[in-house]
Amino acid sequence: MKRLFIFLLIVSCNPQNDEDELIDNEVARHVSALEVYAFYPLGDKYYVESDSLEIENWLKAKTENLQSQVNGRNVFEHEGGGPNGVEWNAEVDLYLAVNHYGLESYQVFLNDSLCTFEVIKKPNIDWIRIPKEFWIPRLKPMRNSDLHHLFSNQEMKDERMRMSSSAASLFTGEVIQFVVKTDSIERINYFHVAYGE
Repeated sequence: MKRLFIFLLIVSCNPQNDEDELIDNEVARHVSALEVYAFYPLGDKYYVESDSLEIENWLKAKTENLQSQVNGRNVFEHEGGGPNGVEWNAEVDLYLAVNHYGLESYQVFLNDSLCTFEVIKKPNIDWIRIPKEFWIPRLKPMRNSDLHHLFSNQEMKDERMRMSSSAASLFTGEVIQFVVKTDSIERINYFHVAYGE
């Protein structure tokens, strides 16, 4: 942290030069030094685990994809098949990918519950399997304070019109807040899911 402060101090005191670009890259790396994704096993929300080798191969391939900036279907993106992008009828384990860029320690919380599950270590990416038996009971109803994490300002303004029509409310479904944090960085993501026929 001291090194980052010294870099920032040098950048602010010296005129721009070629070395500043290297410093800027170092600062940018530290600022984005924690990325968090969540996936269904093998990308399938109906997956029934039958072969640990199949999961191991998927984790290896997914790790390579994440390292090359191809993350695929991340359930935090809020692009599910339900109304308003909600994930629909998901009842499988979730795999949390923490791209930590060499940070030594972090903690994972689901709605304020500390996760202490086994970490599957891959190069710069840790995988944590969140069993459905753990995350499903922690689903909570949507609150006003959750909306801005999931929807744009325009979508929230349109909520009044939605309430007077047959369109699904933004409050459809339930959420879990995922928080991954270090001493200096915190990433908050929401998993939004609904159940029906």
